[in-house]
Amino acid sequence: MKDLLFSPVLPLSRAAIPVLFLQVFEQTMRDDMRSLQTAIRLGSRRAILHHAHRMKGVLAIVESAPGVRLCTAIERLAEERRHPARMAVLADALECCLFSTWEGRE
Repeated sequence: MKDLLFSPVLPLSRAAIPVLFLQVFEQTMRDDMRSLQTAIRLGSRRAILHHAHRMKGVLAIVESAPGVRLCTAIERLAEERRHPARMAVLADALECCLFSTWEGRE
């Protein structure tokens, strides 16, 4: 079975990261992504800022420059109360950036 993981986001060696950490990381990011998309759809500025900032922090820890940039752009649009449709597009791009198939994970 193919697992979803953050291959372009996680530059760290697979061997150096415990599988349990990766599973928790993956599930947490899935939950946060779902919450961010819901907040954008509902227009909840406070929730958008919360989830984008939370995700940005985690992605900074794993050195995901693309993920950090996308979260920062979403935060900026939410702070400016502008372009909800663009936030949705950025969230879709973030999801695509994060989740890709990682074959060969044991």
